[in-house]
Amino acid sequence: MLAAVMLAACGGTGAPETDSASAAPVAEVTTEAETTEPSPTPTPTPSPTPELPESPLVRELDMECNGGTGTTSYNYYSLERVWQDSAEAHTRCTIYDDMAVQLEVEQEALERAYGPDSDSLHILYSMCGETMMGNAGTFGPRPMTEGQRHETEGALVLCPEHPDAEAVRELVAIGAADDEIRAEGRMFHSGTYLVGEEVQPGTYVSESGDGEPFDGCYWELTDESGGIIDNFFSTSALRVELTVRSSAYSLTVDGCGEFRPAE
Repeated sequence: MLAAVMLAACGGTGAPETDSASAAPVAEVTTEAETTEPSPTPTPTPSPTPELPESPLVRELDMECNGGTGTTSYNYYSLERVWQDSAEAHTRCTIYDDMAVQLEVEQEALERAYGPDSDSLHILYSMCGETMMGNAGTFGPRPMTEGQRHETEGALVLCPEHPDAEAVRELVAIGAADDEIRAEGRMFHSGTYLVGEEVQPGTYVSESGDGEPFDGCYWELTDESGGIIDNFFSTSALRVELTVRSSAYSLTVDGCGEFRPAE
């Protein structure tokens, strides 16, 4: 009996009981730090590039012209437009404001006319607007000095299509030839010259260029001692002829315009 009780007491599993209410594991939560991205820098809106003219012929201008009398003025806004008008309407033109270089040909024209670093583009455009590029005049075209030739050559670079371009080029050529003759002592005006050195023997002519007679034209040839060999004086001559003798020592001229070799 006692043995049975003991066996019953020893029955069972013998394993310790577990707590059925054990807590479920807690999931780990990782919180990432919020990242603030910088706002993009706004791209500035580029300024519109000014539209360049196709050529000097159509560049926008503010040019005032008249026929040389000053009584009637005309305003033009391009060379193309001024050339369409009668030649008498634009023998004298002016652009009052300086002009910035926009085209490569404009820079080439400035350098040809005045050398580097010039800001006289408005003068060349004014010349391009004028009849005969400003050399029409009341009494017609005249040969140009060296400075006038350089300026005119620059204008011809700027507007080679000028209606009077060929006639103007002829004037430039005549002026260059005159400079050569002048350097040789075969063109001269008022002054005193040594014969054979500063002026050469030969026959010369001076003609009034404005239709008015020479007022007080005088010339004289002297020998080495100062004696007068030949002389001339006039207050009404439109044409004066002078023969420089090789035997003369000096020539003095006053008020007779410019003598050039007689043809």
